[in-house]
Amino acid sequence: MARKQFHINGEPRRERIYIRVSGKEKEVIASVAKARDATISRTFLDLFRDEYLRIEREQMERDSPTVQELRRIRSEIWHIGHNINQIARLTNTELGATHEDVTAINDGLERCEQLLSRLDDLVAKEQLLHGTISESPSRPSPASH
Repeated sequence: MARKQFHINGEPRRERIYIRVSGKEKEVIASVAKARDATISRTFLDLFRDEYLRIEREQMERDSPTVQELRRIRSEIWHIGHNINQIARLTNTELGATHEDVTAINDGLERCEQLLSRLDDLVAKEQLLHGTISESPSRPSPASH
């Protein structure tokens, strides 16, 4: 077992935290500490520090300029697709659009959907590259086109 430390980085450890665990939980905790060749206290501190650093890293990556720009582009493309869909619906129902007009608009909508899908993939790959996995924000699919 590792030597007990009552201070770290020159800062004395005077605070205590007490938790209640079941017998099985205590066995699991002790076995993890033993596998790490550390005390139970050191194991808890290390695991919580690692988790805290992981959460901090995820937040930084979520707010990274690359991810923010990809999200901005994705949002802009979705709005374009939505506008095209509204134009298509109006043209088709009130102005008697030609088949070519409707086809062109539908092609535009399909292209927007492809771009959105590609952007979703890029955001997911960026997050995987940096070790973060989060759900991409859901977006409604444009109405029938």
